[in-house]
Amino acid sequence: DFLLGNETDIVIGHHDTPRISGLPVGYFDQPPAWRYVQRGALYGLLALVAFITSTGTMDKQSSAIRDALAAQADLVTAYRLPSSAFKAHAGTEVTTDLIILRKRLPDEAPAGESWVKSIVTSIPGAKGGMEELAVNEYFQAPPDHMLGTPVASTKMHGGMGFMLKPNSTPIEEQLAKALA
Repeated sequence: DFLLGNETDIVIGHHDTPRISGLPVGYFDQPPAWRYVQRGALYGLLALVAFITSTGTMDKQSSAIRDALAAQADLVTAYRLPSSAFKAHAGTEVTTDLIILRKRLPDEAPAGESWVKSIVTSIPGAKGGMEELAVNEYFQAPPDHMLGTPVASTKMHGGMGFMLKPNSTPIEEQLAKALA
């Protein structure tokens, strides 16, 4: 995890953590970064958490993980990264999401855009035709937070999954413009 600020205003990290609060194995009810920002949120600091996760966190039809996160934080923004985003550095092609949350103060009302529901929608198939896939409402209207072209493709272990094909603009340029 990366910490920024003398009272830990911003935390950037990953979400790998053991099962907590009865959520299915492989999911979490709070990124480990939460422990760093809880105190900052109590003191009225910015208390941002940014993490990269699989598309399942936002798209899975069960909203358990999103409900757990939304109970404590507001979505500041999210960007769906194309499958090529980590190819050069990690040798893998997987569509991922960059999620930035702001931890709320105790008793603070939720604010911001809706992002808890996943809605089944038609996505062009990689080999033609259309496929029905669950996609988070935040990415559907408008879809400008998807930094590529959505397609349905065959997953490693069968079935159809969401993939974001890269466009001609390098991901670094797209993210710099989006986050400016």
